[in-house]
Amino acid sequence: MDLIGEFCRLELAADMFSVQERGVSIWWFIRQRAYALLWQKLTGIDSLGKTADSLRPIQSLNMGLGAFARGLFHPYRPTEILALSTSSARRNLTEDGRAFDVFFDFLSFIPDCDYAVMEFPDRNPHSSRPYSPRVFYGDWIVARGNAGRAIGGQLSCRGVVAEVRDRLIDIAREIGVKLSIREADRLVAREAAFVRFTMPLARAIIEAVRPKVVLVECGYAPSHMVVQLAAKRRGIPVIELQHGFISEQSIGYRFGIARDSDLDESPFPDILLTFGDHFKRILLKNSVIREDRIISTGYPYLWLALKNHAGPTRPKREMILITSQPGLAAFWADFALDVARKIGRRVTIKPHPAEMDRINTLFAKVLSAELVEIVRGRRSLYDLLPRAQFHLSVASTSHLEAIAFGVNDIVVSAGNMEQQFGFLKRMGLPFASNADEVNNIIQDYPDIERARKYVREDVFSLNRDPLQAIGSVIQRFMSNPGG
Repeated sequence: MDLIGEFCRLELAADMFSVQERGVSIWWFIRQRAYALLWQKLTGIDSLGKTADSLRPIQSLNMGLGAFARGLFHPYRPTEILALSTSSARRNLTEDGRAFDVFFDFLSFIPDCDYAVMEFPDRNPHSSRPYSPRVFYGDWIVARGNAGRAIGGQLSCRGVVAEVRDRLIDIAREIGVKLSIREADRLVAREAAFVRFTMPLARAIIEAVRPKVVLVECGYAPSHMVVQLAAKRRGIPVIELQHGFISEQSIGYRFGIARDSDLDESPFPDILLTFGDHFKRILLKNSVIREDRIISTGYPYLWLALKNHAGPTRPKREMILITSQPGLAAFWADFALDVARKIGRRVTIKPHPAEMDRINTLFAKVLSAELVEIVRGRRSLYDLLPRAQFHLSVASTSHLEAIAFGVNDIVVSAGNMEQQFGFLKRMGLPFASNADEVNNIIQDYPDIERARKYVREDVFSLNRDPLQAIGSVIQRFMSNPGG
C-alpha cells in the first residue's frame, strides 16, 4: 500500500486543513505525528524518538529551568536574518573548539550578513561555545509547548479539536489501522495544546527580533512552525533550506489540500531551497507546490567540507562505516555484529544525532563487542567519510554524502525504507538484505560512476557555489518580501 498517498487522499477528502482553532489550522501541527503513529503501527518502526517532546518529564523540567537562564543572558534582539535551527545541528567542531551549526553558520562566510541562530533544544544539549555570532534560544517555546502537551494529554478533546480527532479515527480505519478513541484523543489534544501554549510566545519573539527574513532547516517541526506562522502573518518571508533526504514518501512535503493558495495562510515556508535539481523535481510532483516556490541552490556544508578535504594529503580509506537512524538502533546493532563476523573486520557505527544521549541503552548489545566500535561525542560524519572504504545505511542522506565523498556505498534493506533510493539502484548502486550479501558486495564492488556523477551534479549541485546562490536569494527577499 502507498501509505503516504492514501493518507493524503483521505486528509483531502476529510478536509482536515479547514478546521481552525483560534484562527490556526491545527492539522498542520498534528498530521506529522498522526502519520508517524500509523506508520509505526504498520511497520513497528518508531521515528518519533528524536523529537524534543519525547523527553522524560525530568528532562523537560531541566529544559524549562535552562530556558529561564538562557533567556536572561541571551535576550531576543533585532536582526535582519533569523535562522531556526536545533542543538543537534552543532555537530562539527572548528579547530578552536567552537560548535559550528551545519545548516546556517555558512552565513558567516557571506559578506555583511547580519544573522542570528534561534536554537531549539532536542535530545542533544546546547553547546557552551557556539560558532554563531549571535544565538537566541527556543527553549521557552519547547518547554511551554511540552507543558501544554502534558496538560492537554490529560483532557478530552472538545469542540473543533474533537472534530479533528474523529476524522483522524476515520482516516486510520480507512487505512486499516485500529486507532482507539483514547489514543487519537491524546495525540490530537496534545498537539492542539502545543499550538495554544506557544503561538503567543512565537508572536512576541517575532515582534522583538523584527527580522527581514526567516530561514529554517526543517519547516515541518512544530516548534519551528509556530514561529514561521507568526512571521508569515507579519509579511516576513520564510525560506526553508533543505536539511535532509526528500523523497515522494516525505510527509513534510506532501499534503491533501486542493489549492496552492492554501499554503499562503499555512506555516509552510514561502520558498524551498534544495540541494539540487533532483529534489526540485521530486517536490514538483506535488501539484500544489508551485515551481516558483522551489530554487535549487546546493548544500553549503557539504560543499565547504569537500573543499577542505580536497588537499594533496588524504587519509587511508579502511573503515567500514554504518550510519544509524532513529528507530533502527537495535536492527543496526545486530546487523553490524553479523557483518563484522562475516567479513572478519571491525565495523564502526555512527549513531544518529538523536541517539547520542542513549547510546548505552540503544546499542548495549555491541558496546563490548571487539569488532564493533560506536562513535561518541560531536565527531562529524564528514570527519569519518574520508576514512571510510565502505558505508552502509538504510534510507539516509548519508548515502548521498558518502557517494559525494567517493566512498563505496551500500543500501541495506529494512522496512521497505530502502525503496526511496531506487533511482540510484537503477544506476548501479548495490543493495543488500543480509551480511552474506554485504560480504559479496565488498569482495566485488561494482562500478557506480553513473550514480556518482548524478549525485555530484543533480543531487548536490557541486558544480556551483551555494554561498553565492543562497546569498542572492536571501538578499532578493530581504529587498522585496514578495520575491
